[in-house]
Amino acid sequence: MNNFNAQIKPALTFNQQLDHLINDKGLIVNNYDNALSILKHENYYRLSGYMIDFLDKNDNFIDNISFEDIYNVYKTDKEIRSTLFELINDIEVYLKTQLANYFSLTYGPVGYLDPSNFNFKNHQEYIDIIDFLKRCGEVNKRNASSLIIQHHNNKYNGFVPVWALVELIPLGTISKFYSLLKTKDKKAILKIGYNDISYEKLESFYHCVSYLRNQCCHYQRLYRKNHPIKPKLYTPSNI
Repeated sequence: MNNFNAQIKPALTFNQQLDHLINDKGLIVNNYDNALSILKHENYYRLSGYMIDFLDKNDNFIDNISFEDIYNVYKTDKEIRSTLFELINDIEVYLKTQLANYFSLTYGPVGYLDPSNFNFKNHQEYIDIIDFLKRCGEVNKRNASSLIIQHHNNKYNGFVPVWALVELIPLGTISKFYSLLKTKDKKAILKIGYNDISYEKLESFYHCVSYLRNQCCHYQRLYRKNHPIKPKLYTPSNI
């Protein structure tokens, strides 16, 4: 274990972290006590991700940059992430509502358990459907303490209707649910709940939103970051 520790930089106290930034890296700190309090509440490594943009080629802070400047960038990113997360929740709930309502009326409360209710024109699509069904089948185990699961275990032998299922699976799985539907079902949901958009672009949109939600949920930096997943360009037909 000591050999492993020797390969990593030593741990520092909160005071040592701040002194390192001031004395070794040349960072301006206008209020030492306040900066120390921030370090005690926010992980130094988390903040360091926002410091990178303000370092010169020698890995020292550029002139006139203060701890407070960097913390303000961090707070702004945090507020953007929080706002996006709230908006994405509304977007997620809307898709879940449209999907659950249409699918249950069309294929029955547990119609999602029948692979024939999905689109599979090739082997890979069939594998995707089986993987989706496996995730659905694991809902009871993963949510054993949920009142929803306990109710359906007691009253319906563990069968969970689709309108309850959507409340227990993440947005990424919901996005996959929609993408696996038959084309006619995708179009029917669009006609009922959406306007002026193709199902291909809606799939792309929710795929991207799912990725962004995970970034927000895990407190990933959004500031000056290029996101690898881009949605298909949407242009309203009236333009």
